[in-house]
Amino acid sequence: MRLRTVRQELEARLKPVSSSSFKGAKAKAEWTTFGDGSMECRVNLFHVELPDRSIVQILVDGKAVGDMNVAAKTARFQRESEKGESVVEVKEGQVIQIAYQGTVLLEGSFYPD
Repeated sequence: MRLRTVRQELEARLKPVSSSSFKGAKAKAEWTTFGDGSMECRVNLFHVELPDRSIVQILVDGKAVGDMNVAAKTARFQRESEKGESVVEVKEGQVIQIAYQGTVLLEGSFYPD
């Protein structure tokens, strides 16, 4: 892995929405833009009370950007444009959500890291 200059880092800490029955769940999202224009995103979900192999969606401003598979009450998502994977560009203040079967479980907003 080579070293790259970081141009921008955004982070979001996701918390359960008030209507969610997943009060113990939490998540963290990190989006990095590098000096060469490449991007990387990571989302980690913890303490989610869903069966293994459940699929949850990642939404940014209401648009689906990826899916995660739950295993042992956790889920992870990572994409790197440098590897040819699609990474949506995000901006400070945009809302990120985790949804299951169309219901939003957690949400947060991006801020500079």
